[in-house]
Formats: sequence, C-alpha cells, structure tokens
Amino acid sequence: MNEKGVSNNRYWRAKSDALDKYMGWEDDRKDQSVFRGFIHGVYHCAVGIGKAVCGNFTGSRAEFKRAGEQFRKFRQLGKNPLK
Repeated sequence: MNEKGVSNNRYWRAKSDALDKYMGWEDDRKDQSVFRGFIHGVYHCAVGIGKAVCGNFTGSRAEFKRAGEQFRKFRQLGKNPLK
C-alpha cells in the first residue's frame, strides 16, 4: 500500500494473467473486453481505497485514475459490461 503509482502486485498480476489466458483476453483482445475492464476497474478502486486508508493519497489518486481508464472502456466500446 506504499506504492506511489499504480499497483502491480506480483500475486494479483499472476492471477490476472491466468484469467486473461483462460478467457482468451490476450494481445489486442484485452482492450476489446468490457468485462475485463470492469474487473480491473474494481481492483484498482479497491486498492485506491486501501491506499487512502493507509494515508497514501498520491498512490490512491493513481489507482483511481487507472480505474477510470478501465471503466471508460464501457463508453468507448458502447457495451453493457454485464452482457
């Protein structure tokens, strides 16, 4: 929770990579999946809250910015994330 930038925790990165492979979200498909963006947006929101609780407001802002980038994929792709 002390990182000043966006979290890249090795444990969760490995889980994310495994999920990408399982779902076929590799290469360009990563940016085409609204559901993937939703999952990653929620992750970065949660980490942002954790960093804020710990007093790491710089890291928290970076996480919320990244979450916003992920959530904007809904609008860019014009899709419902739950479908």
